[in-house]
Amino acid sequence: MLPIREFARIFSGIVVPVAVLFPLVPAVLFYRGNSRPLKLLAWYLLMSGMASLVSVVLAFRLINNMPVMHLYTFAEFWVLTVFYRTIIGEDGRRYYLQYLAPAFLLICILNALFGQSIYTFNTYTKSLESVLLIALGVLYFKKELDRPSANEQGKSGLLRVNAALLIYFSGSFVLFTIYNVILYDVKFLRVMFTVHSLLLLSVYLVIGTVLWRQKA
Repeated sequence: MLPIREFARIFSGIVVPVAVLFPLVPAVLFYRGNSRPLKLLAWYLLMSGMASLVSVVLAFRLINNMPVMHLYTFAEFWVLTVFYRTIIGEDGRRYYLQYLAPAFLLICILNALFGQSIYTFNTYTKSLESVLLIALGVLYFKKELDRPSANEQGKSGLLRVNAALLIYFSGSFVLFTIYNVILYDVKFLRVMFTVHSLLLLSVYLVIGTVLWRQKA
């Protein structure tokens, strides 16, 4: 049997990055015929896959890959904010959502300049990103639960995707907010990041299932 350390490295560094192909393939194949929310998920998957690939390559070459995390944090937040603006729909709340991404970009820049260097883990902005996206996910759930159309196939798929994102970012919030506390506990950190990878894998599986079923 593989040692736990080796298993965690293979799972987080190889299995999960490769697993993005499961949702990415249908996202690309059916891109033209997909709705705008699903097209945005395709861009999210593409950026996630590219960021994972670059991070893994740099890590295996023993090169600091934290700058990739800083850039990806904003890119991920920007795409998912547009995604939520789209599925929340036309109302007063959507109008204010357009200011979230520019404000978050400013916070990311200030954090890199005066808080956490681009060569260190950006736990502050990752935690903030998680909180904001959790709030948007809850807002979408509330909106859909009040509508009779929530049982339609398309809406049902988006609800499943939203649930997966909520679970993922809730786990991310726990991870990144306590990261500084457990910074020197290597074994616990390894477990936490393996759990985080497992949550990301669940997002890939849910999105992939929704995308494949859309064309079934």
